[in-house]
Amino acid sequence: MPENDPLTTEIADLAKQIAEGPDDVADLAADAVTIYRRERMIAMGLAAVDSMIQDGPDDIDESDPRLVAVREKLRDRLRGLLTWAKETGRM
Repeated sequence: MPENDPLTTEIADLAKQIAEGPDDVADLAADAVTIYRRERMIAMGLAAVDSMIQDGPDDIDESDPRLVAVREKLRDRLRGLLTWAKETGRM
């Protein structure tokens, strides 16, 4: 993930909040991260195929819309988890 990107910063902030909570919430966050990793690998593969077909660059830019969408999904999952944890009194 790009370091100075607002989306990445938000994800890191959400992760810190979740890490300070109970283990069951952290376990659910770990599941969200596992899904993120799989989705990212798929997005990277698709971007690599597109790049190869177009004889483009070997490196895939983090601003590729598919990678941004995957990070947005992770952010949304973590937001939802944090909201749920607060609403249910877990945090």
